[in-house]
Formats: sequence, C-alpha cells, structure tokens
Amino acid sequence: MDSAAPIGGGLLINHTSTGSQTAGTVPFHGIYNASKAALASLTEGLRLELAPFGMRVVNLVTGAVRSTSFFDNSPPATLPPGSLYNVAKDEVEKSMSDEHTAADGTEAFAWAEAVVRDLSSHTNPPPWVWRGRHATEVRLASHLPVGATDGIMRKVSGLDAVEQKIKEKGWKQE
Repeated sequence: MDSAAPIGGGLLINHTSTGSQTAGTVPFHGIYNASKAALASLTEGLRLELAPFGMRVVNLVTGAVRSTSFFDNSPPATLPPGSLYNVAKDEVEKSMSDEHTAADGTEAFAWAEAVVRDLSSHTNPPPWVWRGRHATEVRLASHLPVGATDGIMRKVSGLDAVEQKIKEKGWKQE
C-alpha cells in the first residue's frame, strides 16, 4: 500500500436485531437470535479494528418491523406430533410464526426514514442505532439483571401457557 494513498471515510453498517441482546431473546427463535448476536459481536470487533483507517462501523439494531416480506418464504411454524410443547400448541405455534411482529411492528417506510436520518445526520454516527418496535425497551432492559424480563418472554412465547398446562396435568419435574 502506498503511504500516500488516502484512507478512511467509509461507513460499514451491519444489520442485527433486538434478538441479538439477552433482553430481546425470544424463545423458539434461537438460531436467528444466535446469528444476530454473532454479527453484533463481529461488528464490535470491526468497529475497533477499522477505526485506525477512518472506517466507521455501526450496529443497526432493529426491533419489530411490519410490512416486510421477511416471513414470506418461511414454512408454516408447526410443532412435531410428539413435541412436549403440544400441551399449548396454539400459543407456541403463534409465537413461532411471529404473528405479533406483522401486527405491531413499526411500519417499514417509517423505520427506513428514521434509519437514514440517524445515519446521515451525523458526520460520526453512533456505534449502535436502535430502531423498530420494542428496540427502546430492549435497549433499556439490557441494563437489567439477566432474567428480569423472563416473565414477559414467557408470555410472548406461549411458555406461560405450557407451564400452566403442565401444572393442570399434574406432571412433575424430577
């Protein structure tokens, strides 16, 4: 590399998710959450590694966004016949299908406008940009002790119904 060659000025944006954060981890979405957590970790490393070259690296942490085709090519979310979660099949499959995202997410165009505004209104954008429904809540909950949001996640995922049905059936843990 020629020592007179210009360096810097680049912007790298990695698109992660609130699911990458412990407080945003939704049960039954483990593979997705893990992939986004890995990307968030990579983004942090790159942010530091590329800084000497004038590169800015941003972690775009997105919550629920509706009006997208994210789930269009996904197979239906169904539990296998022998699943222990079948005691609350409807509730769990609803969570697995992520129906609530389609209903209560931030409208896609509004999300995109906010992200563009966040990233273009600064000469040095923040290292993390939080956008989408529930992003602020996950950001704040990330400062709470691990487990503080378990009750909310049990309800969102249908695990509260699973637990209740297990109690009703009198099944015992060993």
